Amino acid sequence: MHLKVISIAGLVFAFTLALTGCTASSTKSSAGGAAHGEALTADAPVASASAAAKADSGAGASNGNGPVLVNRSVIVTASITVRTDDIHKAVNAVETVAGEKGGVVYAEDVDLTPKQSDKPGNASATVTVKVPTDDADETLDAIAKIGTEVARSKDSQDVTTKVVDVNARIDAARASIARLTELMNHAGSVADLLSVENQLSQRDADLESLEQQQDSLKAQTSSATITVHLEATPPVVAAAHVSHKPGFVRGLVGGWHAFTATASAFFTGLGAALPFLAVVGVLAAAIFFGRRKLRARRPQES
Repeated sequence: MHLKVISIAGLVFAFTLALTGCTASSTKSSAGGAAHGEALTADAPVASASAAAKADSGAGASNGNGPVLVNRSVIVTASITVRTDDIHKAVNAVETVAGEKGGVVYAEDVDLTPKQSDKPGNASATVTVKVPTDDADETLDAIAKIGTEVARSKDSQDVTTKVVDVNARIDAARASIARLTELMNHAGSVADLLSVENQLSQRDADLESLEQQQDSLKAQTSSATITVHLEATPPVVAAAHVSHKPGFVRGLVGGWHAFTATASAFFTGLGAALPFLAVVGVLAAAIFFGRRKLRARRPQES
């Protein structure tokens, strides 16, 4: 009987210990979870910024049906060559188109003087304009109508990842500056204060550099750069007339042309030489009659 009582008491004690162990384990697990949650909360801004950067970088990249460029940061550059009869008017027309599209003329190089007087087609001009990126195609089409389009090219460079990275680094730099400023207000010793000030100066310089990169990327992605090459239309040369006359007639016509050309050259030369021949004739006549008079006087004197 005593043995049974002891056995039952042992079982009850063991069961009590088991319950106590489970409760302690549950309590430790809860405490560990709470501490881990606090750590996650402390790191939440960094994780959120990283996740946001990745989300922004991949936003609109694909919807399962192919690439879709939505909310992307793209640098657009284009070039077009147009042939026109009047370079000066064409340059003014390009400036007008850029103004109508809300753009500006960025650079201009005009050469209205032909390299050779008999080849006016050598006159040219190069105009660089910047217009809103969304209006780049319409601007190219409008410029093409100024004259005859010869060539066109367009290039797009996706810099979305770079833009997102710079923006994230700017946010991190500003947060770091705020923390350092707070630390500087509570710095205990002079050494700590100098250390915080040095780090704060470095963060300010980094932030300024990042903001300059941000402004540059914003300017490049908001406006498309279009280079317009204007060429003067070369003069139209009449095609040479090809004769289809028979051989004899063609030879006769050719001989006649050769004869008239030769006669024309002969009489042209003769006309040019007549003034000289007249002077020579007068001098020769004077010499001839002078000598005759001298010969006539000599017998009479003898």
